[in-house]
Amino acid sequence: MFYRLTKLFAASLLIGSLSSSAIAKEADTSPSTPLSWKSYFFTMTFSGFPVRTDMQNKAYPGESIYVASEKVGDTALTCIMNKFRATVEVKPTDFEGIITGSKTSRRANAREVDFYVNDKKVADGKWTYVPKLKVILSSKKSDSLRLYNAAVRGDNVALKVSGISKVELSLPEPNEEFVNFGGDCGIGPHAK
Repeated sequence: MFYRLTKLFAASLLIGSLSSSAIAKEADTSPSTPLSWKSYFFTMTFSGFPVRTDMQNKAYPGESIYVASEKVGDTALTCIMNKFRATVEVKPTDFEGIITGSKTSRRANAREVDFYVNDKKVADGKWTYVPKLKVILSSKKSDSLRLYNAAVRGDNVALKVSGISKVELSLPEPNEEFVNFGGDCGIGPHAK
């Protein structure tokens, strides 16, 4: 039970900490096609319980790519400390504000999610739901990789979230930001 709560807390801490420590580069807000991947680089520091003492108050660089189309289904992929996670908007919200750190929350709970690629169920499992932010976060790297690979292939992806509904994801064609993303997490052409 403690491990599960710690895992949920850590996931919500990831979103909650972005606002206080996001630096290095602003989100790319240059005019672009309505659906394109944008990149965002940040630095995160952790403090307090349940963070290990040796990790507290150190700066960890991270990167995200995201789609902010102002509709449900906007998607972000984040790599920090060799951890690769996906975030998906499940209700209308300021998704870009969440990714770039102006909106935060520490409260989260688990939700059952069915993962569909091209209308075929390919996986199911628990994701972390953050009610205040109206987003879900992948709990397993394998789900994030499925989403990443679907974007590479141009597949249609939907998530059926318990207690919410089925959400069609916004996954535009890979662009330069997408291609340059994720090297520290072992994905893409710049994988380390």
